[in-house]
Amino acid sequence: MSPASPDLVFRVLGTPKPQPRPRAFFNRKTGTARVYDAGTAEGWKGCVALAAREAVHGCAFPTPWEGCPIAIEVTLYLPRAQGHFGTGRNAGKLRDSAPRFPMAQRDGDVDNTYKAIADCLTQIRVWHDDGQVVSALVTKAYATADEPPGARVMLWRLGFTAIEDA
Repeated sequence: MSPASPDLVFRVLGTPKPQPRPRAFFNRKTGTARVYDAGTAEGWKGCVALAAREAVHGCAFPTPWEGCPIAIEVTLYLPRAQGHFGTGRNAGKLRDSAPRFPMAQRDGDVDNTYKAIADCLTQIRVWHDDGQVVSALVTKAYATADEPPGARVMLWRLGFTAIEDA
């Protein structure tokens, strides 16, 4: 993203979850439609908020970051499925046929998982609005012994003057 060191870095432990999309259903008996939020990312967003608050507490710059463009880089570390590993004496060894990248539907979309993190950073007032993000790099990788399930989040303030609508 940027050659300079990030202004804020934090690591979130837990299994990354995508921001659920609102769901709708039609009740044939009453003839009405209802919309509800599945809400499955709340635990993950709590982990993000906790890690971000701790990082902000030690940050040299006051938050919320208002009036400046922001770049963000997120690396999501997802747990591997049990089927990726051998059995018996090969238990714990990765199979040759195991996928290199987390692309299964259960791994979630990068955009929805990023959105859960961005919404959380808005709620805890790291920035004024996630519309300030002008550059985002989101990567999915499998967790390892060195990088357990979770996410690494890095933020850069790219400017210090108010953004004006063109």
